[in-house]
Amino acid sequence: MMSVVGHRIGIDLEEAQIPSSAEVDQLVRESVHDAGGAVHGYLWVPYQPQGDTYIWAVSMSHIVIHTWPEKKVLTVDVFSCQSDGKDLMGRIVARVPHGRARKCAYR
Repeated sequence: MMSVVGHRIGIDLEEAQIPSSAEVDQLVRESVHDAGGAVHGYLWVPYQPQGDTYIWAVSMSHIVIHTWPEKKVLTVDVFSCQSDGKDLMGRIVARVPHGRARKCAYR
């Protein structure tokens, strides 16, 4: 049996006020810093006519955010090798104004 190598958490934020690309990067960097980590790499992919994907390589492992402005949805995926990722996820979610947060099911 394989041992657990990390923890994955996914949250969908509905009725979200989608931040600008610079604001998304800043709120993730602040969240990582506040959780005691560091950002080692960053990729931003804008889509037309709208929406974005963001990926950060962090000391804990990685974070991915996808946005759907037309649906007012922002998803956050955190994979952490150092903890269960809940603290980092909570810091990110708290920085994005939203109506409802729904945990994602991975299959």
